[in-house]
Amino acid sequence: MAEWDYFQLSAFDTSCSEVAFTTAWLIQGTIDIPSLSAALDGLTERWRMLAGRIEPSDKPGAWRVQVPKGDFAPEYRRYALTTAVSDTPISDYVTLPLLIVSPTLPVSLFVAPATPTSNKTYVQTQHPLISIHVTALPNSGFAAIGFTVPHGVFDATGMALLQEALEAQLHAREWNPPSHPDALNAALSTHVVRPVAMSFFYKISTVVMGALRSVYDCFWNGACDHLVVVPEAVHLGLVDQIRALSKVRVSSSDVLAAWFYKTLYSKGTPARRTVRLVTFSSFRPSIPNMSTYPHNAFIRNFCPQTSVGDLAQRPLEDIALSVFQSRQNQGTEDVMAVYDAIASHGILDCSTCAFDCRGADELFWVNNCSSLRSTELRWPGVSAVKWANRYMRTESGFQLSNIISVMGRMDGDLLLHVNVSKAKLSLLEKEIQRLAAKD
Repeated sequence: MAEWDYFQLSAFDTSCSEVAFTTAWLIQGTIDIPSLSAALDGLTERWRMLAGRIEPSDKPGAWRVQVPKGDFAPEYRRYALTTAVSDTPISDYVTLPLLIVSPTLPVSLFVAPATPTSNKTYVQTQHPLISIHVTALPNSGFAAIGFTVPHGVFDATGMALLQEALEAQLHAREWNPPSHPDALNAALSTHVVRPVAMSFFYKISTVVMGALRSVYDCFWNGACDHLVVVPEAVHLGLVDQIRALSKVRVSSSDVLAAWFYKTLYSKGTPARRTVRLVTFSSFRPSIPNMSTYPHNAFIRNFCPQTSVGDLAQRPLEDIALSVFQSRQNQGTEDVMAVYDAIASHGILDCSTCAFDCRGADELFWVNNCSSLRSTELRWPGVSAVKWANRYMRTESGFQLSNIISVMGRMDGDLLLHVNVSKAKLSLLEKEIQRLAAKD
């Protein structure tokens, strides 16, 4: 009879348990499938949690990962590695080299049909945590690679740690599995939850209104996913310019978030409408032994509410400073406050936290993962990466709108996954063109 090790997940993982995310690459060349399979064997042998299965925890509404002790049985699937062939030329999907604004490629090129989208489905199908799907495009000389994990187990930092380990395994480099797997639960175990009072009506109305904003954006304002390229000279020049004007050293992430914010609300939105910028940050630095913690460990940073009219009048360096300060002001007490809000482990509570505008008419989201370099994984034998992206998948197909995700760099250029209205997308494209023409 099999014996198991268990890795307890936290309420922060529960808050993401309805989503799976995929990092996707379009590469020039082919992928050696036997070599990739051997690398995944080595990866899951050394970092055994990756070979586990999601299951409900003994705590109500919570999850854990169970992993067999000892040797893996021959029939036990440690990962899902699938392949396909597409005769459709890549030119039918996208123009290469990439334009400033390009459509996203079909997710079916990167994700096998049986890949789950939620913790619940992972449990029902007993699907492995790691899924890699490779689609050969022989008519174009390209291959599409998708690397999917459940967001209810890993956040972007965890995915980056996983990809770094896989790259090391592919290139026969030394690497170490993350240590201190229970660092967050150890910190939370001493915390006394202070229940956050939210009426059922408030929860329902907040979630419904938040979802309706995205649906309205999609069907009325033409919001959908696009890939946007910001040339290297543009984003580096912008950061240098704002840092020269700022009294503190704001990060490139702060500058970019402020630039997106000011650009997208420069025209077309009523001046009296109020908006709040939301960014994301890892709280790993706030808690001991969490530098290599692979599970969800991020919170949202809410910048001060402002009217669109006031936003238009503020200098870009002032907005960047505001983003910087909202991030710097976050501490352990903020982490615990978020934990208190989601500690009931109810998806409704988690969704309420996600959509709560805190008095503003709407939220604008910026998620910057460029420092993790997850789009820059070096695949052996690949001459070039021509396209990279990240997909967030849900069972309902729901897509959050009014969001920009900074995914990473490709040959120095910045890659953005953008889901905003057609009008806002046009504003961003024109601003990039304007700045590029100055260089």
